Order: sequence, then C-alpha cells, then structure tokens
Amino acid sequence: MEAEREKERQENALYHIQTLSEKTIKKLDEEISAKNMTLECTDALIEIRKNDMVEWEEKAEYFKLEYLKVDELLTDKKKEVEQAQGELSRVTEELDEATRNKEIAMDLYHAISMDAENTGLFDKVEKAYEFMK
Repeated sequence: MEAEREKERQENALYHIQTLSEKTIKKLDEEISAKNMTLECTDALIEIRKNDMVEWEEKAEYFKLEYLKVDELLTDKKKEVEQAQGELSRVTEELDEATRNKEIAMDLYHAISMDAENTGLFDKVEKAYEFMK
C-alpha cells in the first residue's frame, strides 16, 4: 500500500509538473508570439522609414538640382546687371559729353550773337556818324 501511495504521489507530482510545464510553455509561446508580432511591427516601421528615407533623398536631390538651376540663373542675372550697369555708365558718359557740348555751343551762340549785335550797333553808330558829318 505504501508503494501504491508513493506511486500515486509521484504520479500526482509528475502530473503537477506536467501541468506547470504546459502552462509555462503556453505562457512562453504567448510571449514569443507577442515578441514576434512586435518584431513584425518593428520591421514594418523600419520598411516605412526606409521608404521615407528614399523619398526624402529624392526630394533632397530634386531641391539640390533646383538650387543649382537658381544659382546659375542668379549668376546669369548678375552678369546682365553688370552689363546693364556698364551700358548705363557709357550712356551717362555720353550724356555728360552731350551736355558739355551743348554748353559750349550755347556759349559760342551767345558769343556769336553778341558779335552780331555789336556789328549791328557798330553799323548804326557808323551810319549815325556819317549822318552827323
């Protein structure tokens, strides 16, 4: 009888160990499933981030090319401004020259008109002198 009780006690202990083992295995399986799900979510997020990075790299390349175009356009516009400033300087010099020539012409005109006026007065004085004689 003692042997049967010992056997029964051992069977109960074995059953208890098996039950605990099954519960532990089930719990570990659930934890593994949860970890696998977390890993799958993490992998999906990583893939999304990779796609985002590719998109951002493409955008960065596009903006870099746009910057280079704008920089080239700015350089061209600076050259145009320099040319326009050179042309403005040339035209300003021509205007100054024309203004000086106009002033010289006006001075010459006044001098000539004074001579003509003096000649006219001289003729009148001479006629008056002849008349007075």
